[in-house]
Amino acid sequence: MNNPPRIRATDLSYAGNFLQMLFAIPAEKYVLNPVIEQAMNQILVLHADHGQCASTTTVRAAGSSGANLFACVAAGLASLWGPMHGGANESSMRMLEEIESVDQVPAFLRQAKRDPQAFRRLGFGNSRYRHRDPRADILRETSHRVLAEVGMSDRLLQVAMALEDVALTDPYFVDNGLSPSVDFYTAVILKAMNLPSSMFAVVTAVRSDGRLGGALERDAPGAADHLPATADLRWRGLSGLRLPARRAVNGPAVTAGEANASATFVVTYN
Repeated sequence: MNNPPRIRATDLSYAGNFLQMLFAIPAEKYVLNPVIEQAMNQILVLHADHGQCASTTTVRAAGSSGANLFACVAAGLASLWGPMHGGANESSMRMLEEIESVDQVPAFLRQAKRDPQAFRRLGFGNSRYRHRDPRADILRETSHRVLAEVGMSDRLLQVAMALEDVALTDPYFVDNGLSPSVDFYTAVILKAMNLPSSMFAVVTAVRSDGRLGGALERDAPGAADHLPATADLRWRGLSGLRLPARRAVNGPAVTAGEANASATFVVTYN
């Protein structure tokens, strides 16, 4: 944000302090907008934990081995490298930037119907919910309050609301669970706060609270003294592959059918 570091103000809330550390200008008193403060607080709370997502599970698994908390968090951050977890709010903002005007929204949505999985990664739908992410319902109302507070002069925000209108009413998106997600509304709110998209990940890094909670469970009374996972070994045949029967070393004969199978490990977390 190109501002010098700010110390915590004792008269501000956690979210208020976060905002003043982001936006306060030296030698000027920072005036906190209560609507913006409430919105930031909701974003921080709703992102603090979301069950056993990929990064939280990774931190928990690392913690169950006895690794220290720094190593656990590093493991969780490594799992965010892939495109399937994390970064959806930034992707949502890039999508809005690519749609040049409200008039182009219908054409974009027609393209989205041809590749719904890619559309899901842009802030629509959530694989954990069959229909709608309940967190999105909260931030949808919040986003509307924030936009009413700051105005709708920004083109990206106008495009976002046009996308929302169609995604919430078009039968295709409704039936396929592709309504705007918590990531979509988070991007809209942070954009309305004038936060650059490069800082979106900093805000959602509050998930570290939930990740560390999973790691610390290993020290809780009655915690299991092993990795929080069980491997379920299942066999599936490889079609089109024919191997001759062979005999294992010092073991029974292996049939051709068994030789034509490969193991698939399915890991389930407690």
